[in-house]
Amino acid sequence: MARVDGLPGLLQLLRLQGPGGITAARNQLELQLGLTTGEREPRPAWRARPDGTWAHHSDPAPGWSRTAAWLSLAVAGVGDEAERRKLLSHPRVAARFAATSPAVPLVRPGGPPDTSAAAIEAVAALKLAARASATCPQTAARLRERATAVLRELVTAHLRDGRLLNGCYDIDHGVATRHELVWGDFFPAVGLATLTGVISPFTC
Repeated sequence: MARVDGLPGLLQLLRLQGPGGITAARNQLELQLGLTTGEREPRPAWRARPDGTWAHHSDPAPGWSRTAAWLSLAVAGVGDEAERRKLLSHPRVAARFAATSPAVPLVRPGGPPDTSAAAIEAVAALKLAARASATCPQTAARLRERATAVLRELVTAHLRDGRLLNGCYDIDHGVATRHELVWGDFFPAVGLATLTGVISPFTC
C-alpha cells in the first residue's frame, strides 16, 4: 500500500536510517506525490500490483478531506523546490490553500466537517511558507496568511477547553465522525506555537 496519511511519519523514520534511508525517503515521496497528484482528483491510497505497477485503492476514496493535508505536510518536511511547486500547482491542493476556500473542509462532499484536516493543513502551510521565504516571499506570505486564517477559525469556532472538536476519523465506517482527535489537538498546538514564534516551523 501507498497511503498518503502514513507518508509524513514514514519519511522521517526512513531518514533516520542514514544515507540509504534518505534515498528511500526521497524515492517514496516522489512515488506518492506522482501517484496522488497524477489525476484531477488526488487519490490518497494505492495498492501495489505483482508486476510493480500501482492500482487505485478505494479506501480512503478520492475527495477525502485529509489528502492535501498529509501530502502537503510530507512535501513541506522533506520535499525539494520542484516537488513543492508540483504540489502547489495541483488545482485541488492549490484550492485548499486559497484565501477564498473554507477554512474547514468537509470530510467528503455532503459529509461532516473535518477540523483535524484544517489543522494539519495550517501546519503544512507554515512549513511551506518557511521553505518559500527565501525564493518566493509572495508565496510565503500567502501561505502564512492562510495558516493564520485557518487557525483563527479553529480557535474561535471549534476549540473548547483546549480541545479541538469536529474532527472526523473514518466516515465510511462511522468511527469518530465528529470528535476530538489526538492529531486534532496536536496540530493546532504546533501551528499556534509556530505562528507565535515559540518553536521553529521544523521543530516537529
